[in-house]
Amino acid sequence: MQVGKQLFSLSGLSTNVQQIANNQAIIAVLSASILAPMIAPSINNAVQKMPFVSDHQSLSSFVPAIALFVLSKKLTTNPLLSALIIGVAGSFVLTGIMPYVSPLLTRVKN
Repeated sequence: MQVGKQLFSLSGLSTNVQQIANNQAIIAVLSASILAPMIAPSINNAVQKMPFVSDHQSLSSFVPAIALFVLSKKLTTNPLLSALIIGVAGSFVLTGIMPYVSPLLTRVKN
């Protein structure tokens, strides 16, 4: 039962919260769920103005994702900003693959 006591112990809570707040993976996931819905419509509007890309739904999601991934890779001096951008890029990837994954999930459920 020692593990249970350590799991719910409040000692060291500030250190744990600080470690969570500095974790790039957690920041990226939070960004995908909180920041992306606010930023994605503006990016989508800009992408819809591109002649070839606007005709293809998956391309219109992957183009901003690739651009954002490249941008985040260049931001090596600011890992927090990089993680925020990666989260938004990840949401575009999910949007791009959803038309292909949804029919597969439907088949698996049936």
